[in-house]
Amino acid sequence: MEKILESKPIKKIFTQISPHYDLINRIMTFGLDQKWRKACAKACLANGSKRVLDLGCGTGDLTLQITSNAPDNTIIYGLDFNSEMLEKAKEKATSLPESKRPTFIVGDAASLPFPNNYFDSIGTAFTLRNLAYQDMLTEKYLPECLRVLAPGGSLVILETSQPNSKVIRWFYHLYLNSMVRGLGLLWGEPKAYAHLASSASKFYSPQELVSLLQESGFKNVSYRQFCLGAIGLHIGRKP
Repeated sequence: MEKILESKPIKKIFTQISPHYDLINRIMTFGLDQKWRKACAKACLANGSKRVLDLGCGTGDLTLQITSNAPDNTIIYGLDFNSEMLEKAKEKATSLPESKRPTFIVGDAASLPFPNNYFDSIGTAFTLRNLAYQDMLTEKYLPECLRVLAPGGSLVILETSQPNSKVIRWFYHLYLNSMVRGLGLLWGEPKAYAHLASSASKFYSPQELVSLLQESGFKNVSYRQFCLGAIGLHIGRKP
């Protein structure tokens, strides 16, 4: 498994940016990313979930939001393919009582190490576009989420989106290609930050992501938008 994960080009990118990842999120979103994660965590727990997975948890911001708002008996996992990011997540989790700390594991989103129908909800924040962007395993990720969700369970996706307004979308893409790429030059990782900008500007529109979720077997798909449509929160349920 480790060899497979190491072979993914995206693994190198996130290893490169891991020292600055949290700061990147704060700068790029003007600190609003934490507010959006709170909305995502609330949606993950809305159905009284007893088992929750943060898929592509990175440094653990969403995992900790879910944990902080969940009842004490909730079982929470954070999964990511990047061990450097997971170490940062584990370090953050030491601020919680030991009995409430989530379990962090290295794993591949295309082959989740959990049995069928295991989770009541899966949350993922700013991860899907990196999984789906120029990745030959794209078609496996959503069906794999569906497999490990229990009937009636929810997949909650917080992700960059495409504003409906052509004018706002133009300015949004301009921002991505100037601000984000500029950060790459500042920190000496231009290729890694170019990936972040490109994957966001080319990601699905909200309607396209709804269709993708439906085609993968999810029902009652809904979404809401933040920041003039630059961010979307999609929810799909397993029948």
